[in-house]
Amino acid sequence: DTARLWDVATGVEVRCFEGHASAVEAVAFAEDDRRLIIGGMQNEIASRYISLLQLWEIETGIEVRRFEGHTSSVWSVAFSPDGRTVLTGSYDDAARLWDAATGVEVRRFEGHASAVTSVAFSPDGRTVLTGGGDRTARLWDAATGAEVRRFEGHTTAVNAVAFSPDGRTVLTGSADDTARLWDVATGAEVSRFEGHTSSVWSVAFSPDGRTVLTGSGDSTARLWEVESGRLIVSLFSLRGGGAVVLDPQGRFDGSSDVAMRRALHFVVDTPTGPEAIGFDQLKDRYYDPGLLAKLLGYSDEPLRDVQGMNERGLHLPPEVHLTAPEDALATGQPVTLTLINRGDGIGAVQVLLNGREVLADARPRGADPAADSLTLTLDLSGHPFLLPGQDNTIEVSALDGEEGYVRSRSGSLVLRAREDADAEPPSLYALVVGTSDYAGYDLDLRFAAKDAADLATALEVAGGRLFGTDRTQIRLLSTEPGERTPTSAEIRAAFSEIAAEATSRDVLVVYLAGHGVADDATDDFYYLTRDALSSTLTDPALREAVALSGAELTDLILSVPTQRQVFILDACYSGTVVAQQLAAARQIDGETARIRSLDRLQDRTGMFVLAGSAADAVSYEASRYGQGLLTYSLLMGMRGAALREGVEVDVATLVGYAQDRVPELAAGIGGIQRPQAFVPSGGSFPIGQVLDEDQAAIPLALEKPLVLRANLTQEGTRSRDPLGLTGLVDEALRSASARGREAPLVFVDADAFADAYYVGGLYDVEGDQVTVEVEVYQGDDSGPVAEVTGTSADLSSLAAGVRDAVERLLLGIE
Repeated sequence: DTARLWDVATGVEVRCFEGHASAVEAVAFAEDDRRLIIGGMQNEIASRYISLLQLWEIETGIEVRRFEGHTSSVWSVAFSPDGRTVLTGSYDDAARLWDAATGVEVRRFEGHASAVTSVAFSPDGRTVLTGGGDRTARLWDAATGAEVRRFEGHTTAVNAVAFSPDGRTVLTGSADDTARLWDVATGAEVSRFEGHTSSVWSVAFSPDGRTVLTGSGDSTARLWEVESGRLIVSLFSLRGGGAVVLDPQGRFDGSSDVAMRRALHFVVDTPTGPEAIGFDQLKDRYYDPGLLAKLLGYSDEPLRDVQGMNERGLHLPPEVHLTAPEDALATGQPVTLTLINRGDGIGAVQVLLNGREVLADARPRGADPAADSLTLTLDLSGHPFLLPGQDNTIEVSALDGEEGYVRSRSGSLVLRAREDADAEPPSLYALVVGTSDYAGYDLDLRFAAKDAADLATALEVAGGRLFGTDRTQIRLLSTEPGERTPTSAEIRAAFSEIAAEATSRDVLVVYLAGHGVADDATDDFYYLTRDALSSTLTDPALREAVALSGAELTDLILSVPTQRQVFILDACYSGTVVAQQLAAARQIDGETARIRSLDRLQDRTGMFVLAGSAADAVSYEASRYGQGLLTYSLLMGMRGAALREGVEVDVATLVGYAQDRVPELAAGIGGIQRPQAFVPSGGSFPIGQVLDEDQAAIPLALEKPLVLRANLTQEGTRSRDPLGLTGLVDEALRSASARGREAPLVFVDADAFADAYYVGGLYDVEGDQVTVEVEVYQGDDSGPVAEVTGTSADLSSLAAGVRDAVERLLLGIE
């Protein structure tokens, strides 16, 4: 019974329009975005619903007027292109034209033999289009009310109508499960969009007219190519939250791993009938992160190559059977695993214990993939991943032996392990790595090492409160002086140390900040360590020495027996940045490989994974907080913004907060990506507690102004800088920005950037005396000015004086 206005970027409700006593059926904005028309039902009188049609002022939420005349509920509304008139369609079988300024009925369009379900204006406003329950759509002269043309062919009610941007064609959606394109001049059907399995309730053209979008009662929206009628992609919004996209070739993507698992399965014909093939069984084959952006041309990333896969058909994976006595884990008895070949062989056999991979392939060396069956025994009674005294889940799945694409349904057992009477309380282990100072100067960053230090402090505070200070083990590897150096060898050694100490009861947090490189050739992601000279990793030996791949990180994490694990990646991507491109968000090279690599890590480890990346070093460093935005969000959450029940640092709560908060903080910064989260199917867990008295100990930087490159010129030289003062001031600003938490500003090494401040000015030279008029401003607005004097013999001091003046001016502005 209400209409609501929402902020698209944040999902926050802006305003609620009330007054209806029954359903709201239709809403439309005026072209000026200042007015809103709302139509629907008012209430039931003598078994009939009467209409309520209201015009609202959007900014104030004030009802301006009502339009009275329809004798039944209003199903569709539209503003004319010039905003002067309103078109409505009603259950009383008529469409009406109203004067928006007075609310007076101007004209009536009569002729439909049933309810008018949808209305639309042509782009020039001269004609109107209506769709009705009588299976027709009709074109009318807006000036006279005369019927111009009728579009006939649908076999049931026309629910939705739309004009193409050029006005030459119209689109209709019907309860006959189809959408159809018609020629306005002749009334002939041009093409038909078929594939929905329920009524088409909504239709729309893209602004360029090349694609159409249809919404249906089958719970999908589908995007089609107008010229060919080809289906481009289907969009699924799930009742339990989340979304999935699927293209006709079988490629898919989703808002989360959980959403995809809940929504997707395939069906393959077998000799015994159709068989469902679950999401996990074909994930490696068809999962294509960023699919929608690729299909619509918003990404330069290539589509995943699935050519020929459907034609070759799906191979049948083996059947998996697990048997064991109920007390097998407690008494040390083995689990028996039997695999039955269904015609396409027995491939690699993966074994998971409590969601974590313990064997990538349980088959013995030399096992025949073509054997009719294979029986194996698994002794897991003493495995470090076991949870003593608790139920433990063993899952086994196998690939087909032909192409190794199709994974079987998992066989699973839940067995209770023996209680460990000597078990100690759990501990928190954290490996926190921040690399700012690289061997290659061009890779250097300002924030990564500081980010790591701040997060290590926060984990120490929160972990100490929950686990105890003696059971909170933080290993910090950083390029800051005096810290353990984050080389590949040191990171591997730190993992080994934790693996030797930790047990399955403990908690592991792994955090990496710095540069990341994704490689489509290897379909993997690489974290660059201290010794990296560049982001080029084509030499395998060099790659081994200066980087850690997603595959190796997975193995290192799996070496640690902790059952509860979190992996956080706060990385930026290296590359030459063109200043004029900074204002536009750009796709990360190799983004698909990065996401698929992290997804495999989550699949094999069962851990929480949170990756927040920037498209380049500039967007990573252009933070008002002197900190990577993902880390800043995590610290905000731990300091109080995302504490469960006000005190607990819960992983799922913290991850969700960071996912929502980073895009808000990044508004206006080109290249920042929304954090990607991979959430295991198991429950969440705490990694700390923060009481009121602890909050001040969690470091959190204050917001800082962004400052661009300076532009200083000498008077009378046609905008030249013969003293080279601009470059010296830039260096001074860069130095001020590098003061860490005490930095008064963030220097952005670019000529343009959203919401940043410009530093401009003129200087005059008389003898060796130099006088600079410095101005700090935003956009086209003028700003405060300061005068700085110095000598041409000591330009460095003069540049430092200009920097100090900029800081003072910014302080006055802020």
